[in-house]
Amino acid sequence: PATRDLQAFSSPTPVIHGPHWKWLIIGYFWTGGIAAGSLAVASIARLTGDARVARLGRYVACAALLPSPPLLVLDLGRPERFWRMVSHVNPRSPMSLGSWDLVVFSGCCTLSALRQAATDGLPGTAPARRLPDRALAILSLPPALFLGGYTGILLGATAVPLWARLSRLLGPLFLASAMSTGAAATALLEAASDGTDRATRERLSRIEATGGAAELAIFGVALARDREVRAALTRWPLHRLLLAGVIACIVAPRLLALLEGRPAAERRTAVHVTGPVLSLAGGFLLRTLMVLAGRDSADDPDATFRLAGRKRPLP
Repeated sequence: PATRDLQAFSSPTPVIHGPHWKWLIIGYFWTGGIAAGSLAVASIARLTGDARVARLGRYVACAALLPSPPLLVLDLGRPERFWRMVSHVNPRSPMSLGSWDLVVFSGCCTLSALRQAATDGLPGTAPARRLPDRALAILSLPPALFLGGYTGILLGATAVPLWARLSRLLGPLFLASAMSTGAAATALLEAASDGTDRATRERLSRIEATGGAAELAIFGVALARDREVRAALTRWPLHRLLLAGVIACIVAPRLLALLEGRPAAERRTAVHVTGPVLSLAGGFLLRTLMVLAGRDSADDPDATFRLAGRKRPLP
């Protein structure tokens, strides 16, 4: 029996229970980030007098929100699990706070879209004109910003080695990505509508670029200062491919912006559409990388001890 115990201990059996999360949660993180970022952008635009960006962002946020709750419920397996998280408030639980924020955010997002639809004169939305537009923007901003970063905080609050090691950076990283993808999705809608407002494009491009720069800075800090994080994010070829994709999708739109001096037809395709699409793809790749690399770090007992800053006990 003692020999079997030593063999079991020395085998590559995970020392912690890894997360069950797969593609559904990645989709939830991605669409939720787009919704949060676009509503945050819209709210800031409304408060600073930019009616066009506010209008586009509100519609994008509502569209991106639609698949988010179903993806979360499907990942949980049973709808009553989500109900339990909402019915029992635990201020110390990121999952509980995030569930409540998703409810509040959904209400703000829906009301903002209805108010915008009423302003645009869409049929059946006239009663929504009574909603205070500026107050809605003020009330929508905090839950939007929280939703943008909370998914990263949620990862960091687990025992998964990579996520725990990055616990202080994941919230800001996901928030920066949410702002970037939210601005990118709004820019796509602007390009699909008429794409002729240069000032709107430039404002959205600046937000997108700022979010991307913040992502690169956070990644740079994590990779440069922590050898174990660097090893976890580049351990497998898929991890390296995803990391390269994230960086490329952040940098490429900035390079495409240099094409602004080219003829109008080429400029519309290369910059106004391709750039935002790449930013959105980068947001998806970022979340995929973090989820998959985190799961792999939990499955590897040696990585678990290294990332925890402890030596693995000898058999």
